[in-house]
Amino acid sequence: MLKLIKRHRLSPHAYADDTQIYGFCQPSDVSALVDRVSAYFDEVSSWMRINRLQVNPSKTEVLWCASGRR
Repeated sequence: MLKLIKRHRLSPHAYADDTQIYGFCQPSDVSALVDRVSAYFDEVSSWMRINRLQVNPSKTEVLWCASGRR
């Protein structure tokens, strides 16, 4: 999974069975970041289905951070 995260130009933080994924961009590149995160999640979801695993929706969240001016 960590290789997949990096392939989508995202940054991982993993501990035990928890994984956090970070993406950084300039305000003008928000659309590209959303596309990368979405593509990553689609690929992981597909892999999990193939391997008879499930994403736990109650533990899956997106946190969007921006500067105070945005």
